[in-house]
Amino acid sequence: MSFILMYFNKSNRKQFYNKFTKSFIELVIIIFSVLFFFIGTIWISFLLISFLILYKCYQQLITNNSFYKKIIKTFFSLSFLIVISIIIKIFFIEIFVIHSDSMKETLIKGDKILVVKCNYGPRLPRNTNEIPWLNIYLLANKKLYIKIKDKNWKYNRLSGFSEIKRNDIIVFNHPKILDEIFIKRCVALPSDHLKYTNSKLYINGKLVHENYNNKQSYLFYINNLDSFIILANTLGINSFGIFEESSEKCIHLNVLESQKKTLLSSGFVDSITSTELIQEYSTPDFHWVSYMNWNLYNFGPILIPGKNSSININSNNYDHYKSIKDTADTNFLSSTFINDSIYIRNYSFYQNYYFMLGDNRNNSIDSRDWGFLPEENIIGKAELVLFNFSNGKFRWDRFMKRIE
Repeated sequence: MSFILMYFNKSNRKQFYNKFTKSFIELVIIIFSVLFFFIGTIWISFLLISFLILYKCYQQLITNNSFYKKIIKTFFSLSFLIVISIIIKIFFIEIFVIHSDSMKETLIKGDKILVVKCNYGPRLPRNTNEIPWLNIYLLANKKLYIKIKDKNWKYNRLSGFSEIKRNDIIVFNHPKILDEIFIKRCVALPSDHLKYTNSKLYINGKLVHENYNNKQSYLFYINNLDSFIILANTLGINSFGIFEESSEKCIHLNVLESQKKTLLSSGFVDSITSTELIQEYSTPDFHWVSYMNWNLYNFGPILIPGKNSSININSNNYDHYKSIKDTADTNFLSSTFINDSIYIRNYSFYQNYYFMLGDNRNNSIDSRDWGFLPEENIIGKAELVLFNFSNGKFRWDRFMKRIE
C-alpha cells in the first residue's frame, strides 16, 4: 500500500499523466491514419504518419538540455511550424478576403472567409508561386519570379470527401489570369444543359428556384424622388444613378425580390422596367452578343463539357467552347482547325468544367464573361465567414456565419 501511495505522489502522477497523454495521442493518430487509408484518402494517412515521426524526433531533441541541443531545438521548432503551416494551407484550409460585391448579399466586402480544400480534394501546387511562404520570397525577388512564373507542373488533385454540387460557393483561380482569385456560385455541372432566359436559370430543362440573395436590375419610374431615396437607403440599396426620361424621373437599382416588393408598395413608384445592364462588363469570350442573338440575360441551351465526354464541334458552337483553349485541353484549338477550317466533328475533353455565376448578377464578372471554369483552377469550397472588420467597425452579424 505504501508503495502505491509513493508511486502516485504528485510528481509521479504528473509523469504518468504526461506519458498516458502522449501514448493516447499517438494511438489516435495511428487509428485515424488507418481509417483514412481505408476510405481512400491515403494522402491524409501519409501526412498523419509523417507528423507522428517528426513529433517523435522532436521529443528526442528536447530531452537533452545542452546548449547545442537548444539551438537545434529552436531551429527545428521554427522549421516544424513553417512546414505545418504550409501543409495546412496546401492540403486543408486557407483564409481569403472578399474584395467585391459580386456575391452580395451572400458575401460582402471585407468578409474574411474560411475555404476548405479537402472537401473536393486538395490541388497540388502547379508552380512555385502556389507554395505558401515561397511565393512571398518570389514576389520580393522579381527577376526570379519572372523567370519561373510560366513554368507549370502537371495538374494533380488528391482525393476528397465530396463531389462538387450545384449551388456550392467555390474559390478558384481566374481561367485567364491565374494570379487572380475569384469566388462564385457553381450553377451547372459537367454534362448539364444550361439555359438562361429573362434572368431565369434552367438546368436540364427545369427551372432552378434560386433561394439565395440574387439581385436583379430594374429601372424605377418614381413620383416622389426624395421619399424614394430615403426608403432605398433604409433598405441598404445602392443607386446606379438618377436621370430624366420623357419628363419622368428614373432611378436604376440592383435589388432583391423582397426589396423590389417593398419599393413597389411604397406608393413612390409609378412603374418599373427590367434592364440588361451589367457593370464593368467586358467582351464575352463566348461571343454571345454577336452569335445566335445570345446576350447576358438570354442564352443557351449550352452543354457543359465533362471529362471524357464528346461534343460535336461545328462553326455554330466552336466559339462557345474555345474558352477552354488555355486549360488542360491544350490541343483543342490546334486539333479543331486546319487552314482556318473546322475539320473535327467530335472532341473529347480531358477534364471537367463548371459554369459559375455571381449572386449579384448585374455586377458580376463570371462565366458569362470568361467561359467555363476548368476543374484544375478550383482551390476549395467557401464554408464560413470568420468575421468582418472594415471601416473601423466590427460586423457582429458576419461573425462565424455559415456560407450557403
